[in-house]
Amino acid sequence: MPRFLLIAALLLGLPIISGCALPYAYPKVDFTRALQIAASPDEVHVFRVDIGQVTENSHINYYSSERLTELTVGGDGQVATQIKPSLPVGVYLLMGALNHDFRVNRTLELRAYRPGFWLVKVESMEKVKEVVWTPALNVEAQERALDGLFSMPYDAEQRCSRPSAGSTSADHRRALLYGASEYKRVAAIAELADEQARLLKKAESLKERALE
Repeated sequence: MPRFLLIAALLLGLPIISGCALPYAYPKVDFTRALQIAASPDEVHVFRVDIGQVTENSHINYYSSERLTELTVGGDGQVATQIKPSLPVGVYLLMGALNHDFRVNRTLELRAYRPGFWLVKVESMEKVKEVVWTPALNVEAQERALDGLFSMPYDAEQRCSRPSAGSTSADHRRALLYGASEYKRVAAIAELADEQARLLKKAESLKERALE
């Protein structure tokens, strides 16, 4: 069972333990508008990222799991509107001045990646019509663009967000393997030994995740 589903089950079980807990659920629709990439489609990879989150008070993120699917860029350089219906569930704990809202939520965003440029993220319902590309002028900038695409830490092992296992879907597995190849590409142009080692470690980490 995915971790966020297990936590959801635990959250919904809280009312049994405490008389001060109010469970809830509500329908929600997330979407991203049609996006113009303003570059040759052959140069750009645009991914839909489906995200499962466990949060407290809507902003403290305990855990996120992400599934990437590469989208087709049309001949006109446009990515189609993406829609995601979901049913967030949670428990509101009534504790006086220390009330807490624990929630299991799903959402989506677009991440536009172009080698040699900074990553562009478009969140659900964000009003962005066209991608503005900013060159990533050194190895560190290109590494950070990949880190943002795959929610990888720059210099630490611990993180709350991570890609789902490659077994989630064939599209997701391909995305992870593509990311591993990009980390290796950037490692090949890195001049510092510690940069090369870090990039290759991330490449191996994504490859292992793809094969899970």
